[in-house]
Amino acid sequence: MFRRIFYPGLLAGLIAGVFVFSAQQLELVPLVFEAETYENAVGAHGHAEAQPAAEEASRQESVHIHDDGERHVHGEGEWSPSDGLERTMFSLFSSLVTAVGFGLILSAAIAFTGRIYGWRQGVVWGLAGFVAVHLSPAFSLPPELPGMASEADLMARQTWSIATTVFTAAGLALIAFRDAWLWRIAGAALIVLPHFFAVERTHVDHAIPVELASQFIVSTLVVTALFWMLLGGLTAYLTDRKAHPA
Repeated sequence: MFRRIFYPGLLAGLIAGVFVFSAQQLELVPLVFEAETYENAVGAHGHAEAQPAAEEASRQESVHIHDDGERHVHGEGEWSPSDGLERTMFSLFSSLVTAVGFGLILSAAIAFTGRIYGWRQGVVWGLAGFVAVHLSPAFSLPPELPGMASEADLMARQTWSIATTVFTAAGLALIAFRDAWLWRIAGAALIVLPHFFAVERTHVDHAIPVELASQFIVSTLVVTALFWMLLGGLTAYLTDRKAHPA
């Protein structure tokens, strides 16, 4: 049982991790770099008005922007990957670790249900993972480019996103594995419920064009959807081969 779960999840995660990393480099990173030019332009404009304060702030903290657009502030002495090869390799490592983690969860879920019918069903499992982890949270908290960070508390956003993922996954499970309509209605309610308690965000003025922000949201969702479909298909295919070797 351990081998049926571990090896398919590991191998599928490694392959899907390389895919999503490559897709991010081709589709998302150029958009992030373009957004950084707008952010730097705004920063340069305000530098002349607040140069002493900016110099003091630069000694206290550094800003690191990940490939997915998240903006993180690091205090003095904290490590962050430098631009170039180090940042690229760190992104590759993060993609592989994340993909393997999702692959192991997906492999365990598929093996636990015992419903393995080949890679096509795995693609459906992958789409369910995409809906739970990315699409559902994006309805209320869409992906953001550098310079677009809202004033919502980061911990509150992360807590809400995790809760939304759990509720959505539970709702999809009830819809898929329960025949009674009452259970399916309860599942639909679980999917919708978190959005009534979404984190309120304060609008922050920025110079990022609306077209660029919209393109980033669409590209992010397309890349993650393809990643989950590949991960689900590979995981189910490898799990099926482990369960029924030739």
